[in-house]
Amino acid sequence: MIEFAYSLKNDAKRAFDEIKSKAENLDFKPNLAIVYLTESLQKDAKVFKFDFNTLCIPVEGFITPEGVWTRGCLCMFADIDYSLNVFRGNVNEVVEQLRNAEKGKFNLLVYPLFYVESRYAFLGKYLRLKITSDLEKASKIYEDLIYPMNTMLRPFRDELKEAVSLNLFPIKFGIGKPQIYVNGERVGRGAVHLFFDREFAVDYTDFLPERQNDIEQTKEILKKEFQFIEEVEVKKSRLAISNIGELSIREYLRKHRIKMRENLEKDIEEEEFLGATPYGLLFFSRETGGVAGLGLMDYDLKFYPSLFELTPFDNKAIFFGERLGEGVSKIASELSERKFNFVFFDQNLMLMFEDRIVNLFRQRKTHGIITSYPSYTGDMEKRTMSEVEKRIAMNTFLSTVTINF
Repeated sequence: MIEFAYSLKNDAKRAFDEIKSKAENLDFKPNLAIVYLTESLQKDAKVFKFDFNTLCIPVEGFITPEGVWTRGCLCMFADIDYSLNVFRGNVNEVVEQLRNAEKGKFNLLVYPLFYVESRYAFLGKYLRLKITSDLEKASKIYEDLIYPMNTMLRPFRDELKEAVSLNLFPIKFGIGKPQIYVNGERVGRGAVHLFFDREFAVDYTDFLPERQNDIEQTKEILKKEFQFIEEVEVKKSRLAISNIGELSIREYLRKHRIKMRENLEKDIEEEEFLGATPYGLLFFSRETGGVAGLGLMDYDLKFYPSLFELTPFDNKAIFFGERLGEGVSKIASELSERKFNFVFFDQNLMLMFEDRIVNLFRQRKTHGIITSYPSYTGDMEKRTMSEVEKRIAMNTFLSTVTINF
């Protein structure tokens, strides 16, 4: 059984007491709580600890039948067969642990997409990136900071298991954020794998038209969905980019008169780094012809990080400006076709259409969270545009997952 409770209180102790009181009045005894905490409660996440397994996940907001909220918390209580594991290490170590782990009929993977534990660790990595002149070495440095979205889903894809991954990358990024807690203990840089021995009805959508057999045909379709600015050649390795054409990322953006952020060290230390941008590179998968977008900031970086492994993608990319063809009507149409009672909703869509999205969910009467880059592996009903590897769909814009528990 599954039930939801929420609190709009900004004090962690009072919020926990409220949802605990609601738990005591359930018609069943839960054995699992997943607590989705908005920013105001995240620093005190250790308070949220029941006498059964409690997973705390930071989110930008949550959805209830009564509204959409950016304060307080949403809690899912369940009495269900499941297993919860925490895996730590660099990306290769965690992926190997995931390969060896038992997997359920439905799997949820939760981890910080980009994570720096301390200012000391950040400055050490930043200095190494500044002094190296080798693209492959830069990519190795980023392996200690990034869990790439497509790489993390491969262990599930290879066993034909269905999985949703929450690639946590908050709008306000900072040292030691995002922070996941299990039973009141910080996870730090690690991945939480939660699997259920039950099948749920899961749908993934990126709100884009289906891709075509030919990449050039796909590009023509996408020109109607995005502001296509220029086709470019990108010098890249697994997790790093050095140049767009002959220019650095900053030089290229300045060429197009785009200026957003100035000082990376200052922004991260003051937690003013914004994890969202309207400009990026659109990469095309050699395997499927699908696409993935990488957002760009004009920080003075010799090697720019990628949040997904770039190996499967062509060196030619499109520099684009983000928009969504048909706007909210497209979102409403897609959601109306699905039967669900929980949604992982992309935070970028909230930034684009906040008031109209709020009204849309008021009509829908469902529960859910507003989070970053929800990704999916499983059966695809159509030629999903963001299926960038066989059975792996991931996107850094516009992706949403619905579940019917």
